[in-house]
Amino acid sequence: MYQYWEYRHLSRFKRTAPKRCAQMTPHGFLCEYYTMPRTFTDKKPAKYTPYTKYQIYDVNNDGKLVRVSIRVPKYIDDSGQIYEEPFSMYPGKYTHEALNKMHAEFCNPCIGFDLFKKHFPLNKNATKDAYETLYPWARKNHVFPEYPDDFSYLWFVDVPYKDTILTFCLACSLNEEPSLFDILVNNNFDSLDEFLRYDSDMPSPLYICCGANRNLYEKLHIIFPNGTFVFDPFQIITIMEQCLQTNYVYDKPALRLLRRKVLDSIKHICLGPHPYEDAINFCQKAIHELPSYLNTEFMVLTMFQENIAFILSKEKDFISEYIHILEFHTLLPYQLKEAIKDYYKCRGYEPDRFAYMLLSKIKDLPYVDPYTVFALESPDMLTDDELEEMEDEAYHIMSNAQLSSVINLIESISNGTYKTI
Repeated sequence: MYQYWEYRHLSRFKRTAPKRCAQMTPHGFLCEYYTMPRTFTDKKPAKYTPYTKYQIYDVNNDGKLVRVSIRVPKYIDDSGQIYEEPFSMYPGKYTHEALNKMHAEFCNPCIGFDLFKKHFPLNKNATKDAYETLYPWARKNHVFPEYPDDFSYLWFVDVPYKDTILTFCLACSLNEEPSLFDILVNNNFDSLDEFLRYDSDMPSPLYICCGANRNLYEKLHIIFPNGTFVFDPFQIITIMEQCLQTNYVYDKPALRLLRRKVLDSIKHICLGPHPYEDAINFCQKAIHELPSYLNTEFMVLTMFQENIAFILSKEKDFISEYIHILEFHTLLPYQLKEAIKDYYKCRGYEPDRFAYMLLSKIKDLPYVDPYTVFALESPDMLTDDELEEMEDEAYHIMSNAQLSSVINLIESISNGTYKTI
């Protein structure tokens, strides 16, 4: 059976130049046409399929994106039934090589929207089209970091970005930095279902730190019904900053002073000695006082108040529990928010592209191998050298996923020092 999964497979086909077919696509890409040879000499031929039936974008030997069209032989049997010769082809609009090319440019911070759109036949909203095309392919080919297998502490940090929210998903442990394993865009929490593969083997006890995000809380509560939920106090800083960007605040210097005091209180929890009760009590007081600084309702603050009230009705120790969980006592989430704020001023790519770019850099893969299968062999079937190589790779990925590394990556993209591979 003939197949076409890579450009080199076309060497078995006959290159043709049909007069009535376009030489260039509407997007300006070269068109290549091929005819699959007949292999059934004992069958009665019945023309070919149209070129438009088997059509895909691929990368030719010159490294250029081209549209490949193939016509497949047809036959007719004694009863007059027409059928095609068996033919296998890479599914979708792009071959793996073409998707790899798109992936490399999508993750390159030096390639802006206009240039990226010229390089691929995308819809009007090129970023969204590319993301929706690449995301399932990236998941299938293990481009992104794997979800943790062993964890007792999870942290979900909400960061405003443009007109949406990016939720950074972190796995934590004592005396180690939080490590990134996913970035959720807005309320798209479907990828969290990856945790359901554990079934009855859910870790216990499990502590989950998150902001006052009702949709996220309800999703996590379904997945981890026995988890202990802890409030992320850095969200107070974020809410205050969002309020200060509006004209609703009647006394901005006073609110800035309150923000600084709240931040100092959180720093005291993260860096200072025990006890922390005074600091967390001040944060709770600030949450209740915050609406009094505004001369009218601000939707973001109103939603925050409603969400935190809802979660407190389910988790009475939602705010106070934070002081007891040392694994969450780090300032890195605040540094992450500040790094993204600077990134937005310098680059400001769309949220989907930004999230995809960061996740794909965790494994630092310049090229994705379509035949790679992780953990295919059991450890007792591997040599000592292979086991050591796997351990080195796992450590490399884990180091890249640490939050400080992610922050450094964001900062390097913002200031232009990031080097593409």
